[in-house]
Amino acid sequence: MAVWRDLVLSDPGRATGELREFLDSSYRPPSPIAADLEVLLTEALHRRHALVVAFDTSVEAARTAASLDPSDWPRLITALIIHADIVLCAGDDRAVAAATDAVALVTNLEVPDPGRLTLVRALRAVAVYHHQDGEQGKRELARLLRATPADTPIGAVLAAAATAMADGLRRCGPHQRPTRTPPPLRGGVLQPHLDAPATDELAYRVRAWPANRPPCCVANPRQGKP
Repeated sequence: MAVWRDLVLSDPGRATGELREFLDSSYRPPSPIAADLEVLLTEALHRRHALVVAFDTSVEAARTAASLDPSDWPRLITALIIHADIVLCAGDDRAVAAATDAVALVTNLEVPDPGRLTLVRALRAVAVYHHQDGEQGKRELARLLRATPADTPIGAVLAAAATAMADGLRRCGPHQRPTRTPPPLRGGVLQPHLDAPATDELAYRVRAWPANRPPCCVANPRQGKP
């Protein structure tokens, strides 16, 4: 898996082609590994900004993970986290529902997983910020931030996202989407470690679309939506 991760990070275009070829071949690995590779393919497509195709691949990954017997909850959660991320970054109206489904699954685990619960709640806050109420999304994220130690990587990730939300709610004028390669979201296959060093991964996703807010600034279109 490490070789595939390195290829996705260094050359997502090549990784996309080789992963597709491998998954479609007679050498396709057993379903648990195939589920991981389908998630990784989704993340490779995201790094190429191919969000429409990434959405379809994320659905396939979630189906593969959900069909595993015996049930493999960690793999299903990973697939749903990345599916929610793709829906969010695509600006799809189903972003709140996708994140809410992920929150429900992680909340109801027999063995609590507070790290992933914080992550999916943060994704839901960003989706609410984009699609329902920017101020409410900001409040949801602020509650998470208060409950998370500031000196942890995820605390720094949440703090950067909260700053991005505040900036977005203050800004008027046309929204400018980030054009650089999206940083990997922790909790996926590309970056599976929840305690990885902090990046602007969540702030990037906040800036992907403008806040939903009253039309005080009418020149804030949702441009570039796939």
